[in-house]
Amino acid sequence: MLAVAMIFWMRIAALLHALYPSVQGAPLTEFLPFLVIGSIAGAIIA
Repeated sequence: MLAVAMIFWMRIAALLHALYPSVQGAPLTEFLPFLVIGSIAGAIIA
C-alpha cells in the first residue's frame, strides 16, 4: 500500500513540476502557484 501511495505521489509531483518557472532567478510571484498547489496536493495525499 505504501508503494502505491509513493507512486501516486511521484506522479502528482511530476505533473506539478510543469508549474515550476522556467526562468532562473524568477521572482517569488512566479513560484507562488507551484508552491501553493504543491502544498495543497501534499497535504491531501499525506
